[in-house]
Amino acid sequence: MGTRLLKLILSVNCLIISFTVGAIGQTSESSLATSLNLTQAEQEWLEAHNTIRLGVDRQWPPFEFLDKDGGYHGIASETVRIVSDRLGVSMNVVQGLKWPEVLEAAKNRQLDVLPCAAQTKDREEYLLFTKPYLNIPIVLVVRTDAPYISGFHDLHGKSVAVIKSYPLHGKLPSEYPQVDFHETESAEEALISVSEGKTFAFAGNLATTAYLIQKLRIRNLEIAAPTPYSYVLSFGIRKDWPELVGIMNKTLATITQEEKTKMSQKWISLGRYSGLDYKLVMKAAAVAGGLLAAILLWNFYIRKQKEKLRKSEEELQRIMDSMPNIVFVTDPQGRKRMVNRQWELLTGKTGQDSVGKTYHELFNKKMADRFYQMDQKV
Repeated sequence: MGTRLLKLILSVNCLIISFTVGAIGQTSESSLATSLNLTQAEQEWLEAHNTIRLGVDRQWPPFEFLDKDGGYHGIASETVRIVSDRLGVSMNVVQGLKWPEVLEAAKNRQLDVLPCAAQTKDREEYLLFTKPYLNIPIVLVVRTDAPYISGFHDLHGKSVAVIKSYPLHGKLPSEYPQVDFHETESAEEALISVSEGKTFAFAGNLATTAYLIQKLRIRNLEIAAPTPYSYVLSFGIRKDWPELVGIMNKTLATITQEEKTKMSQKWISLGRYSGLDYKLVMKAAAVAGGLLAAILLWNFYIRKQKEKLRKSEEELQRIMDSMPNIVFVTDPQGRKRMVNRQWELLTGKTGQDSVGKTYHELFNKKMADRFYQMDQKV
């Protein structure tokens, strides 16, 4: 039996938009109050605080990053553009700061808002947080030639890259003391470290991992396993501005599902071969006259590999079902092998009805041709 190659199409439904520094949009007080249900006190607060300083992570694609000219891009930048437009305020990125420096500046109130921040106990000392607008699972990434792993418990004694100053960096060493954690400055540095064999694995979020593996054209990495962790991202707001928390929550609530879908397609829509453990090395027994003992041993090995495959598929299904947009697995002939809950909700086709079928067996010709062309483009 040959190795099965399955193509994993991930489309993570995130909040996204392209940010332009400066005053964006003009909204009258009456229309602002009507559309966002702002109180008179909230409108007056906005008039007194119509310029907001942003602290951003310049190396965290696709969530947020700065290009060589200092332009702000990514998921958070898209959300910032919507918020600034609907509030009629100017949101300006403070340039030249690395992420640890951003956090320090936020403590000293030299920054007003962090558009893409995870809520932690440490940060709660100097920041208030809006309701989350994005939740992305944390996964383990290894080389394609690495042995099978199903989670952190398989990494004892192995080196694992984590990003310095991120929430996971402070949590994992105490929870997994037998794992050798290595600090990196960015996800890109961590992925290259794993690719070059300097570290065994990288614990990072699914969106950034998928984005960078595609951007950097790294061919020898795969997503090996899920973890119990995720990044739940919100706007972090200086603690002496509680009024802005309520205003931001009202504004974020006006972002429609259509806008979210359009934004997700802009930043995270890519195809890669999955990182599942499909290396069921089914080497045909070429030795003539195989002994009974050898046959029994081989059968035991096959059962063990199939069990690994089953667990790996279950883990992928859990990751897929956690995604807020359509995720599916298809083989080179276009037949669906796995679909997630969002597929079932949006297409009206159950997993049982979809698995083993092509687009042309599931939809009318016009729709099927369009979906097939999209797959080919990916």
